Amino acid sequence: MANYSFPIKQATFFCILLLSTSFFMTISAQSTSKIWHQIDSLYKQKVALQAEIENIQVQSEALKLERIQIDLKKYALPKCDADNQVIYHSAMVLGYNDLHEQANWVAHIITKDIMEGTIGRTNDFRVDSLVQNGSANTDDYWDSGYDRGHLAPSADFRWSKKALSESYFYSNMSPQVPEFNREIWADLEGMVRKWAIDNEEVMVITGPILRKGLPTIGDKNKISIPEHYYKIVLDNREPEVKAIAFLIPNKGMKQDPMLFAVSVDSVEKVSGIDFFPTMPDDLEKAVEANFNKDKWNPPVILAPAPTIELAKGHVSATDSKHYIGNRCTVCGTVVSTRFTQKTGATYLNLDYNFPNQVFTLVIKGEDRVNFSYIPEIYLKNKQLCVRGLVEEFNGTPQMILKNEKKLKIMEVEDEK
Repeated sequence: MANYSFPIKQATFFCILLLSTSFFMTISAQSTSKIWHQIDSLYKQKVALQAEIENIQVQSEALKLERIQIDLKKYALPKCDADNQVIYHSAMVLGYNDLHEQANWVAHIITKDIMEGTIGRTNDFRVDSLVQNGSANTDDYWDSGYDRGHLAPSADFRWSKKALSESYFYSNMSPQVPEFNREIWADLEGMVRKWAIDNEEVMVITGPILRKGLPTIGDKNKISIPEHYYKIVLDNREPEVKAIAFLIPNKGMKQDPMLFAVSVDSVEKVSGIDFFPTMPDDLEKAVEANFNKDKWNPPVILAPAPTIELAKGHVSATDSKHYIGNRCTVCGTVVSTRFTQKTGATYLNLDYNFPNQVFTLVIKGEDRVNFSYIPEIYLKNKQLCVRGLVEEFNGTPQMILKNEKKLKIMEVEDEK
């Protein structure tokens, strides 16, 4: 009689194996299904939270715009005897002069959270439909040789998509010499934004000096070309309200804007406009007659980041300004970082914080893939050295960092 015991045992083993495999596959499928259910539940929670955050942001922006309008109406609207149609937009108010096809003045407020804004330029220049007789338009500026110069800068509104877009109305434009608009005027705008951060917020009134007989551009709308522009900055916080004004010729120059600082009274005399007419008389006189540059640009006394002992051929972040245009190794501590959602760029400030930065490392959006970590998070507070070409941007030395191999993170011994 044949012995079938081995095949039977073998068959039994395979049956048990199949049953076990089927059991564990069932358990595994149930576990996978449970995990996917948890992932789906978390995703729905994330979507709901994002919707709630967006709703809060919308409400917050609406309240901020409402508050700005109240403050502008209360303090910032000048008294102007010239042709002056007052027009209210979301975050700025202006007095439009139909004869000169531009504003006599534009008033707006810059708050310190400007540094958190991520909305970029829109360049949606367009006619302001609120101007009764029609504002200037694109054809008027086309091939004129002049920039469409913002009176209230678009960068001051990068916290609000709506307000930033409205800054491109032609009622907010004035024909500016390109070298003026892109150099000293841009420097002044940047300086005022820094003051907004330092002083919580500032109120700003900007405009051209308009008079009869100015040359014009535009075939249809004759837009006067101003010879001078003014900008008035008011810090309306108690206990010490202060103001400063600037009167700058509309021509290319690279001087420090502070060289053109004047009193508000001086601008009133040449413009014929009464600024801050709702202020108490004694306060108005004191604010408009006096200005102190040191109150706006006090000496910067900051505790720098910990000093790094530099190797031969290395330079500090502070000394990098002497090496612009050269390749060298710059060392310092990353004291502040910023990532911009729009461009994907990362900015790392060494040793001194914005707005007093002395050296900035820039990682462009397309180069982030060359880093094995999130730069603005991982490198914060790290001491490092980086080699490359020192360039200049708006007066600050900077270096483009393309990959993590270009930098060396310094080892810091623990204090005992």
